[in-house]
Amino acid sequence: MDKLIELRRVLEENNGYVTTKQIRLLDIDSRDQKKLIDEKILTKEAHGLYLGVDYFSDPFVNLQHQIPKAIFSHLTALYLHDLSDRDPLVYMLTIPTGSSSAHFKNNELRFFYNNDSLIQAGVVEILSPSGSKIKVFDVERTLCDCVKNMERLDRDLVITGLRRYLRSPMRKDSRLLEYADLLKIRKEIYRYMEVL
Repeated sequence: MDKLIELRRVLEENNGYVTTKQIRLLDIDSRDQKKLIDEKILTKEAHGLYLGVDYFSDPFVNLQHQIPKAIFSHLTALYLHDLSDRDPLVYMLTIPTGSSSAHFKNNELRFFYNNDSLIQAGVVEILSPSGSKIKVFDVERTLCDCVKNMERLDRDLVITGLRRYLRSPMRKDSRLLEYADLLKIRKEIYRYMEVL
């Protein structure tokens, strides 16, 4: 079946994932789609998102698909940028102010809100641990978000992340201070830069 060969190609290109839209573009109708699930070729990960059975599920991809406006942030972003060794116990995401997170309330998710002028500052695409593209704040924005919300986060993880960054040859002080100004925490960032 040529459609099945094309489906496998799409799965391989997307680290095992395929959306309903992509399935429709392969000219696979809903009846055949159900058959693919029944025959254990695909499993449903989220509404409109499927995974080939030969692949491992990626919680970062699943969350990004379910909440497309969300950007991985804070301690989750520290982990994604290799500034923390601790796997996220709670996935921290930033969404636009006014967005509803009510239907995602559970113990594994924690939301932060930014207005339109802040939400796009520092957004980059990186590869998740399993190799799929996801949106996350860049390193400097992440550190500033963590310092700004220090009292609501694990202080030791934030300090460890800052220490690693400040000892790194890749550090960009001008960018860090630019975000510190944007988030109105320049004094706090300076203090950590001096102490650590």
